[in-house]
Amino acid sequence: MKVTQHTKAVLLGLTLALATSGAAQTMIETVSTIGVQNTLQSAGTPSAQGALQSAQNLQTPGQDPKTAPAVPVTPLTTEQQAQVAQARAAFQAGNYAQARTLYEGVVAQNYTNPEPHFGLALTLFALNDERGATFELQQFRALAPTRFEGPYNLGVIAARAGNHDQALTLFAEAATLMKTQAGPAAQRQVLEALAAEQTRKADFAALSTTLAAIAVIDPGDLDVQFRLAQARTLSGQGSAALPGVYALIQAAPQRVDAALLLADIYVGQSLPERAIRELDAAAGRVQNGTDRSALLLRKARILAATGDTRAAVFAAQDAAREDSRNAAAFALEGELRAARGDRPGALSALQNATKLAPRTPPTAPRWRACA
Repeated sequence: MKVTQHTKAVLLGLTLALATSGAAQTMIETVSTIGVQNTLQSAGTPSAQGALQSAQNLQTPGQDPKTAPAVPVTPLTTEQQAQVAQARAAFQAGNYAQARTLYEGVVAQNYTNPEPHFGLALTLFALNDERGATFELQQFRALAPTRFEGPYNLGVIAARAGNHDQALTLFAEAATLMKTQAGPAAQRQVLEALAAEQTRKADFAALSTTLAAIAVIDPGDLDVQFRLAQARTLSGQGSAALPGVYALIQAAPQRVDAALLLADIYVGQSLPERAIRELDAAAGRVQNGTDRSALLLRKARILAATGDTRAAVFAAQDAAREDSRNAAAFALEGELRAARGDRPGALSALQNATKLAPRTPPTAPRWRACA
């Protein structure tokens, strides 16, 4: 399938917007105020404490030596468990300095148990000591190599620091490890983080796989279905995306983004007439002028790309009529009229576009990018 530069720009912009919203964005942006512990609260247990407890006795008889920690894990004594409980209570109360002291005391007594390292990492992160938190998470990861919390939280810190290649690797590792130990909410959270980094990397084939996994976890999430269709289209698998797009439109007939994506897929398949028919059908389903204007504007661009500039002018004019604030519709109408030698009509339309968007005057005809 041929995906045009215009289509890529539109789809990538939408994909990035979606990938950085919701769960993934929350993970990366709220940890500075809530703490990394927030990213683990859905790890198949009612709280972060449950995730920590599950890391206490990881090394069991018969464990694969490839995943066993380099140093044997020493279980916490009764006294050490009580001190960890005190540290956790102090952390939850916001007494981070006290929690740090208590956790560091347990680490000093039993360095080879992963639980106090993890609690200390959360505490240091809450104290804005990312370097210390990273070190403790690395210790946790070494002592609990089969747990997803280590690479996942290291990935959160890497992403916050702008080390996106490292974050991608860490999130991918966490996604592999979590399959047998995390609940649906935690699995989705890790997968959303991975999807965000795959989107930044523009690895749309891998992104398609990740979003398909999210769709299995939450089959009723229509936004995930849309993102999956986008990713498949951008990876050159537009025809494979069609069943999902049609299912999405059946579930939400008024979704303009789905209708526009459907048209882009058919344009990519060299079927512009089919794309126009789908846009016309969508225009009949939506209930407001702004949505119809967006659909008609895409129709105008497709018509212009096929060389039917006369019909394209009417479509652009209709788009401007449906939404008198749509500067792009006026601009395209002006560009098309100029190309057809209608200077007065072009001047009027371009003046309207400039009034609506004075800082972004019309440039080269944008519809040409669709060819």
